[in-house]
Amino acid sequence: MKNICVKSVAVISVLSLCVPLQALAVTGATVDKAPHQVSYERERTDAEWRTLRDNNLEWDEIQDLVHEYNPTISKAWLSFRNSDNEGAFNISYDDAIQSIEDTYDATLSQSTSDLTDAFAEFSRSTSYANVDTSLQNNDREVNELSLKRSELQMTEAIQEQVIAVYTTQLTTQLNQLTSDYDKTLIGKTERQLATGQATELDLLTAQKTSKDADIALTSAQAAEVKAKQSLLVNLGWAYNATPTICAVPDVADAMINSIDLTADTTKALGNSFQLQVDERKQNVSVSDSSIAQMALTVDNDKNQVQSDIMSAYNALINAKNEYAKAQLQASNLNETLAQTQRAFTAGTASQRELEAAQYNASAQTINTALSKYALQKSYFSYLATRDGLAGGSASA
Repeated sequence: MKNICVKSVAVISVLSLCVPLQALAVTGATVDKAPHQVSYERERTDAEWRTLRDNNLEWDEIQDLVHEYNPTISKAWLSFRNSDNEGAFNISYDDAIQSIEDTYDATLSQSTSDLTDAFAEFSRSTSYANVDTSLQNNDREVNELSLKRSELQMTEAIQEQVIAVYTTQLTTQLNQLTSDYDKTLIGKTERQLATGQATELDLLTAQKTSKDADIALTSAQAAEVKAKQSLLVNLGWAYNATPTICAVPDVADAMINSIDLTADTTKALGNSFQLQVDERKQNVSVSDSSIAQMALTVDNDKNQVQSDIMSAYNALINAKNEYAKAQLQASNLNETLAQTQRAFTAGTASQRELEAAQYNASAQTINTALSKYALQKSYFSYLATRDGLAGGSASA
């Protein structure tokens, strides 16, 4: 969802993506008066427009927001619609051939040299060789499928940016924790130096470690700000807007365990936008050589789809295992902390040992949360692969 008052893409000018706009109901715009709006008002219900234009970002509406407000995708859809309205798609083979011949005849009629005649013949031959490419690239279905693939790719990227908003926050917390802990180590080393238990080099090393931690903290804080700003701009908000950003949906073990890889491979083959694009290019090709070449491409796409879905599944299982390992490590370190606290109370553990145990347990808690986000990222990447992003070819 998005607040239309702080967004710039709903009724955009293609050359001006950063001008705040008002809702159509306020401006009085109609379908015919809003040619630079990706979807006409009539194409969504009032309730749907309200949710897209409020100041909340919900996970389930990310693709709709990408479609309507992402600067790259929305501009591409507008360009597609304009080209469609102008009849730029689906050039017929006969028209393409006639255009080549007309150009050739016009050049010859004005030719005054053998060089010009030779150039005209060369251009004519080249154009004939590229007829299939022109038919493919100007096919409406090819262009629409390619754009849908780009939209799904952007949607997956935005989902990852939502996750990055939270992972960068955690990384900042982890670096803050490390920075604070390393400063305590400087004090420990100074005390040891005073009693002859440490050297000047030990102190310099502790100071450098602390300085490095401070630098990492500053970098993490900058990455945190950038992650949020990138997300907002990519969904049409102003970079400094303050929408409510959704939590990332939980991924339970049961959701992963219920995956049927064989069934999902079949789905991926049916959903692959790249495979559909290349099948369509094969269908609109005319020359035997182009048809044969596209047949090979389609076969390669099918193999790539199966490879991609398997890779995405393996990455998901690996992320699941890493999260389980992180949870076990967190449990072990929390138990170590509890034991150290008891020992400290009994006088058999030092303050330094307690602080180290506290740091290790706290750091692992953050790392476990990061592992959970990595699992969520892998799961939604798997779904995107299954639902259309598997497959690729040189013709992409």
